[in-house]
Amino acid sequence: MFTPMHQNLCPLPARPPAFTPHEVAGLKLWLKADDLTGLADGDPVSTWTDASGGGNNANGSGAARPSYRTNVLAGAPVLRFDGADDRLALPNLLAGASAATAFFVARLSLDPPSLALRTGPPLGNFGNNGVVGDHYPFTDGVVYTDFGSNARKTVGDPAASLASWHVGAFRSAAGDWRAWLNGALLVSTATNTVGFGAAPLVGRAEGTNGPYQFDGDLAEVIVYDAALSDDDRQRVVRYLGGKYGIAVA
Repeated sequence: MFTPMHQNLCPLPARPPAFTPHEVAGLKLWLKADDLTGLADGDPVSTWTDASGGGNNANGSGAARPSYRTNVLAGAPVLRFDGADDRLALPNLLAGASAATAFFVARLSLDPPSLALRTGPPLGNFGNNGVVGDHYPFTDGVVYTDFGSNARKTVGDPAASLASWHVGAFRSAAGDWRAWLNGALLVSTATNTVGFGAAPLVGRAEGTNGPYQFDGDLAEVIVYDAALSDDDRQRVVRYLGGKYGIAVA
């Protein structure tokens, strides 16, 4: 009869829990297409439920609703905005904030868009510049946004195509405004006065100039009412990059 030798086996260390945006303070909005249930491919989305716990749901109605599309990005669903009138309205989630940081996972139908109407940002009316001129990008390929600011910023024409899946990020604080693409810094300026619009939108920018429509897909949106440190910003970017298979810095 064979008797196995006794061995001193050390248990494997427990795998640390996966990061979630809740681990960073100040989470105000977390929209995930893979959280939506009860929808079939092509169905219009009336409510994109906020997973932050703050109840800041994004709502739409009638024909101007984005559509739910299955198995688009890393096997996950997305919301598709038609570039004509689709948008979702958000509550005044940044009222009283002195800073903010936003992230989004997006892909444009065409970069640059061929029509000025279709140059709207994934997140619109998050700033307070008085005359909205947010473009992501404009027909010349240049990104302009007033996210969290009283003045529109010129981000420039990113080398990477916005028609490919990417992680975008904006951060606004007093005397400090920055933008990143896939974790790489695009622009930084010390000229900034913080300001927020009272009626932010997903998929559209409205105002004296416009409206301008986002023409493309969105998988996830995360917004904090704080200027995240570089360490925390990178944690969120790496979470999004890892989840969707997007190479990030």
